[in-house]
Amino acid sequence: MSINSTHDDFEILWVVVNDDLGHKVLKTAYKHGILGGTIMLAMGYLKGKLLRLLELDEVRREVVMMVTNKTIAATLLPVLEKEFHLNKLYHGLAFSVSVDSFLGKCTKQPNIIVNRRKDSDRMYNVIFAIVERGRGEEVVEAALKAGSKGATIINARGSGVNDTCRLFAMEIETEKEVIMVIANKEETQKVVLGIRKLIDIDNPCSGVVFVQEIDQIYGVF
Repeated sequence: MSINSTHDDFEILWVVVNDDLGHKVLKTAYKHGILGGTIMLAMGYLKGKLLRLLELDEVRREVVMMVTNKTIAATLLPVLEKEFHLNKLYHGLAFSVSVDSFLGKCTKQPNIIVNRRKDSDRMYNVIFAIVERGRGEEVVEAALKAGSKGATIINARGSGVNDTCRLFAMEIETEKEVIMVIANKEETQKVVLGIRKLIDIDNPCSGVVFVQEIDQIYGVF
């Protein structure tokens, strides 16, 4: 199996929608040439005192991840915005980031090279933080205090050299939480520093934080 590695040819689409809508996102994606995707359960956190008073600051979400070429991504994102009302507050979010290579076939159409936009055109970054389960809400609070407008926590399972423990001679992998935060470029460094300070990222196995530039985004207010 070969690795598809044409530079800047492919993107990961991330779509965050309300609970039970993930399969509908995939159904729409199939119609536009995408062969498959992954749905993950998550919890969304929104910034606002009124939301917190009304207990609406935590919302069950589904996160859909798909790989496709840039042409399909550019066509599909506006369709998703319209169909799932991402232009309305709290209805969800959809964005794409570039990938260097992948294994497997992800679209029905041949791969088409699309020129990357200039860096100056990119206004937003996505910040990912991977921490021990139970610390996700702390990371969200740190991100909100640093200026982010919201975040999504995805439950996950990690495995590493120092991540496993033994119970009755069986290895138990540590539960993880993946926090996804959208921030504009001016806020990104402040948000990352806030998260770094909270989880003491310089200590081994305390967590991982990385940032990717967003190519296109819908649903940000």
